[in-house]
Formats: sequence, structure tokens, C-alpha cells
Amino acid sequence: PGIYMMKAGSGELVELLKKSKVQTDFTYLSKDDSYFLYSANDQDPAVYTHYRYDLKTGKSTEIFNEKGIWRLSDVWKDEDYIIMSKITSNTSAEHYRYHFSTKKMEPIIGQNELLDCEIRFGTKPDEYIVLTNKLSDFKRLYHFKKGKLNPIGKALNYDVENFNVDFNRSRLIYTIDEDGYSRTYALNLKNFKAIKLPSFPASAEHVFFGRTTRNSRYTTFGVSLYNEPRQSFVYDWNTGKLTRWTKASVPEISTQNFIKSKLDYFTAKDGTKIPYFVRIPKACENKACPVIVDFHGGPEGKSFPGFNPRIEIYLNHGFIYAEPNVRGSAGYGKKWLDIDNGPKRLQVISDIEDAGIELKKKYNAPKIGITGGSYGGYSTLYGMTRFAGTYDAGVAMVGMSNLTTFLLNTAPYRRPLRITEYGDPEKDADALKELSPVTHMQKLKSPLMIIQGVNDPRVPAGEAIQFKKFADNKSIPVELILFGDEGHGTAKRSNQAVELAKSLEFFEKYLK
Repeated sequence: PGIYMMKAGSGELVELLKKSKVQTDFTYLSKDDSYFLYSANDQDPAVYTHYRYDLKTGKSTEIFNEKGIWRLSDVWKDEDYIIMSKITSNTSAEHYRYHFSTKKMEPIIGQNELLDCEIRFGTKPDEYIVLTNKLSDFKRLYHFKKGKLNPIGKALNYDVENFNVDFNRSRLIYTIDEDGYSRTYALNLKNFKAIKLPSFPASAEHVFFGRTTRNSRYTTFGVSLYNEPRQSFVYDWNTGKLTRWTKASVPEISTQNFIKSKLDYFTAKDGTKIPYFVRIPKACENKACPVIVDFHGGPEGKSFPGFNPRIEIYLNHGFIYAEPNVRGSAGYGKKWLDIDNGPKRLQVISDIEDAGIELKKKYNAPKIGITGGSYGGYSTLYGMTRFAGTYDAGVAMVGMSNLTTFLLNTAPYRRPLRITEYGDPEKDADALKELSPVTHMQKLKSPLMIIQGVNDPRVPAGEAIQFKKFADNKSIPVELILFGDEGHGTAKRSNQAVELAKSLEFFEKYLK
């Protein structure tokens, strides 16, 4: 990505910062609009340097450059302090307060403990609001002062997903993950008492908060329904008025008959109940239909209900569609999230097999397919090899086929973060080998399609190509689709149409 400025009058885009093969990210606009802050890995692909860009002169000045992957988490309202966060894994960080004038950096929380933690300034520059699971299995909010975490609100058996504090430090907004459904709340930052939010549509499956204006008066909210694309609202905190800013335009189709997903559970071999969301077309309520099991990316991601026209296409073609949140998924507490880290993945990877066995049985399916992207693509390749015979066909998108080559060849800025999740190529070599789909290639017995972007910095195209070369030695149909103008997944509409059409055609051929 690069950074552009759009002129409000004409809509013209002016390129400010853009370099080939450099990630440049906007982080903060000053309150007087004279400068903004941004980060870029222009000096070292594995290091993000932070800069100040003067909007009058167009000059960039380096303000922060430390080894590692650093993110700007917050700016104090007087703009003399910032919180810099050193990312230590995909779910953990160390947080520091940095003073612009003195260049002094003071540790706040998370040092040397791989702590899952997010942080913002509170009502004072030495007080903070922290979201962490340090003291409980679930992530909750704390007021952090003088090194002590004081809980905010009641403990819940749900994760607080995210939160934000307005610029004037008067209000705290946060969202909880309630069994996959996003619910949003607000608190007064001075006394942590609840603030009433407007009434959103009763049928909303998710309510998200967005940005709040600098004067703290307006906040944007997103609302998602199962049969309507996400809509945007703006709330005026002074008048209590909620204004809808967007209305879905879907002239090609009617979305009113879209299928609503249901939360259900299947039981793994060891007795653990695994949650999943399932959509069952009306035509399949009284007859056996093939099932497609879609594993999410991450692995510390999650599947959730909501509007999904891609899934609806499969439903219209007579497939039951299931999305499990196997162990290692986010939203179910620290123990559930971390149980698959490193070699421990060997103990729970069988959730992939159990999903296929149990869901095929539950829905009396004649055949069952597996699909997913990124880690879901890896899950597909592993399900088709290590657990060969469980699934009758698979479509893997941008998935890893060999965890060792993946860790060695992924982009430099991602490598250390991925090692904390999957394991060290040297110390955990045996586990990584056992967990690699290519290790079990000889077991492959069912048709497979692999889809990959050639310019993928996360999961290099070599992961797909090497798997296809191994598969060419077998008589099993294995198709490979390479998009020369895509990276980690298809972003262009024309390519998305091809990917969906080819995947649907593949499942129609081998599951019916």
C-alpha cells in the first residue's frame, strides 16, 4: 500500500508516498492538520521505520527506528507522547511510552512475556486502558495505573474483541464476541459507567464501532445482517440522533431469501465440543445433500455468521455449508487460542478429520468437501493428505504445503511472528515435518484443486507449485490455478469470479 490525499472538492487523488515493494501505512493525522505520521519498511524489509510527513513541504522526517516490528498504538491528545508497540507474535506485543522531545522510551506492559495485549491512553498520559487475557482465560478490559491492572466491568465468558478511546479521553467503546456475534457497548472513561447506545436493527447479527471525530461528537457504526450487506450509521452523541449513511444496492438479485446460519457443535474424538456455523438450503432440509466444510484462515482467526453472497451461491446449488471454529481459533478464550501453538498442534490437528467425519454423519451427506484460504488452505491440504478418505474433494486457496519451506520463504517481516505460531524450523523440525501436507502426499486419494496468487508475500507460490509437482506422480486429479496478478488471495473482481466459478464447478463435478 501507499498513501494518497484526496481533494474533497474534486475527488482527485494525489500520490504522497508510494514505493515499489515497500509497505507504507498511514498511522496518525495531527490535530492542526499540518503533518501526519506513517510507517514503512523502506530501509529494511523486516523493520518498520516511523516517519513524520510535513504536508506543507512534502518532507519526511524519521522519528522512530528500532529493530523488530513496531506499531504506533496511540497518540496522547497533546501530541507529546505516543505508545509504541513491539509485535512479538501474531497475538502478542510489548508496549512502551515514547516522548517526542526527550526521545525517552519507557516500558509499560508486556515486556518479555508474549502477552496478548492492546493498549490506549486513559484520562492521563501515565494511565492506560488495556485489553488483555493476562489475568483470565478471556480477554477483558482493565484500567492500568502504576503497574497495576484494575478490571473494568464484570467478567464475562466471552472475549472483548476490540476497543477504542476517543481523542478527548471521555469515552470508551468496545465490542465483545458473544458466541461469534459482535455486540458493542460504551462507557464513560472517567467513572466507567455504562453509556446508552442507540437502538440498531433488532435483526442485526453484528454491530461494530468505527472512527470517532476529533471533537468526540460523532462516531460511525457498522451493522451487519445475514440478508443485507453491511451498512454504515453515524451517531451524534450530543443529540442522540442516529443517521443511516448507506443503503445496500443489490439490483441484480433479491437478498431477502438468503439463508441464516445456525450455531451448532460437533464432538471431537477426545470429547471436546467444537462450535461451527452451518447454513442449510431449504431444498436440503428433507433430503441428503453434499456438505462443504470451510476452514478459516489465521490460524488465530475465526468463522462468524453474517451476510455472505459467496456461500449463498453454494446453497443455491444444493450444498450444505459449514464453517467450524476448531481449536486454535480466536474468540473462545486463551486456552482455546493457544492450544495449537508450535508442536502442540499435533494434539489438536485431528479436529480437521473429526469435522469431516461428524458433519458427514450428522447431515447424512452422500459426499463431503473441504475448502479454505491461507491457514484454511493448509487445513484443506492436510485434510486431503494426512486424513485422506475423510473428504471426497478439496479446494485449497493460498495454503502452505510444507511448513518448513513456508517459514523459510515467507516475507521477512512475517517470519518471526509465524515461528511463534507454528514452531522453529530447527528446534521443532520433526513436528513441522509431521504437520506438513507434503509429508503425507502418498496418502492422497481424492480430487483436489489448488488456487494461488503468484505474487503472494505471505504464502509464496512455491508452496502450491511443489505440491502440484508431487501430485503429478499420482493418478489423482489435482488442478492448479495460478493468478499472475494476485497476492495472498484474489482481490480483483474478475479473478474472484473465476475462482468462485472454478471452485463451484469442481465441487459440482466431484461431490454430486
